[in-house]
Amino acid sequence: GAGYVGGFVGFNSGNISRCYSKEEVNCYNENNIAACAGGFAGGNNKNISNCYSLGNVMAISGNRFSCNTGGFVGENNSNATIDKCYALGYSRCTQMWAGGIAGSNKGIISNCVALGSEVNALVEKSGRITGENTGIIRNNYAISTMTVNAPITSSNTGANAINGETITSSTYQNKSWWTNTLGFSSSIWSYSNTNKRMELNNMPSL
Repeated sequence: GAGYVGGFVGFNSGNISRCYSKEEVNCYNENNIAACAGGFAGGNNKNISNCYSLGNVMAISGNRFSCNTGGFVGENNSNATIDKCYALGYSRCTQMWAGGIAGSNKGIISNCVALGSEVNALVEKSGRITGENTGIIRNNYAISTMTVNAPITSSNTGANAINGETITSSTYQNKSWWTNTLGFSSSIWSYSNTNKRMELNNMPSL
């Protein structure tokens, strides 16, 4: 689609929890509006918690207008929150702002982990958690094997920075890391010994 495109919802103005998406997301736009694509939501205006997305994300803006892609959410707006979520897919866009969790963040991203293989904004600003940030980033992590098309320096790494704290596969494949470090609750999540990550209770294993 064009405009706001997501694996679960195009644009969220409510509260979403305990949901997942698994398919590839593609956004193409030639009009004078932003192209925002996310593995779970294209745009978020309120609250998303305890959710995850598995699909890769790609956004193409044909007229060089702004373009946001996130492994989880394309655009996280002011006063919006993303909490206790993770993304497994890559995030690519032809213009600005690509992130492993959100392309751009004006709200709050907390207790999330980006596990995708790549973050790539061809024109400007990429980050393992978010490409652009004017909001709050708190206690977020990213896989060490992720490639980013911009330098990752010590000044923008760490749990409260746009590139997150670096973790290895052996770290996130440990159930206690999810529960102790990110606060994932056993009443909502269960550890999958097959996929080596947390999945929602009473949902099919993916």
